[in-house]
Amino acid sequence: MTRGTRGLRAEVHHARGVDVAHLGNISDCLRDAGAEVIAKSQGALVKTDLSRSGAAGGSRPIGGESADVQALRAELEEKTRSLRTLQRNYDSVSSISAGNREELVQLRKFQVDADRELHELRKENDRLQTELAALSDRRDAASAGREKAERGLAQRTAAAEGKVAELQEALRAAKEQIQHLQECVRTERASSQALRQQLQEAQRACDGKSVALQETYADAQRKEVALREAQQQIAELQVRGAALDDAQAQLAKLQRQCQERERAARGAEERLGALQR
Repeated sequence: MTRGTRGLRAEVHHARGVDVAHLGNISDCLRDAGAEVIAKSQGALVKTDLSRSGAAGGSRPIGGESADVQALRAELEEKTRSLRTLQRNYDSVSSISAGNREELVQLRKFQVDADRELHELRKENDRLQTELAALSDRRDAASAGREKAERGLAQRTAAAEGKVAELQEALRAAKEQIQHLQECVRTERASSQALRQQLQEAQRACDGKSVALQETYADAQRKEVALREAQQQIAELQVRGAALDDAQAQLAKLQRQCQERERAARGAEERLGALQR
């Protein structure tokens, strides 16, 4: 019997109000009673009827009886009654012990079931710990990938912002160049108009002063030379005007490219904002 079983039985006896220590000393009581009878009778054989007490007539001794023998007989009968009571208690305790054994078997079965369930729970705990470690690894990998993607997006955003700044600077320079060309065109147009007015005045003067034509021939030649130069300048202005038209077309193309890149930059900023959220 294990220590746990003895403790369980002691708790059961204590709960049922049975004195286990007293019941456990039955053999000691019997041994002490027999030794006391032998000591007091001094080895004489005493015939005792355990079914009757001394008050009902008592027992007849072999040979003469003394007062000590009678007292010893009464004490023995009292102890006999006590032993019978102890025997009944012992039988009751035996019955209780049988019930306790059945209860112990059930408890052991319950313990086996509990151990099996504990083993299953430990296996489940190990499996869950393994899954938790795998989930933690996947979470760390996903976090690293997200950080890498955020860094790449930040780099691409910075590069796009740099390109936008370059395009804005090129657009500003193109606008300044267009303004300069427009000023040059206005200046050349003013010069051409002045030359045309001078030519018209010269022609009117030539028509009105036919008599002084010879005198002003040399002057007319100079003016004709000046007119040819003016016409050449007009042709150059026309070429510059065509160049200006080409520059304006290029400017419009640059503006469209800038608008497309600005839209791309705004789209990148919106995607960056969505990722940051």
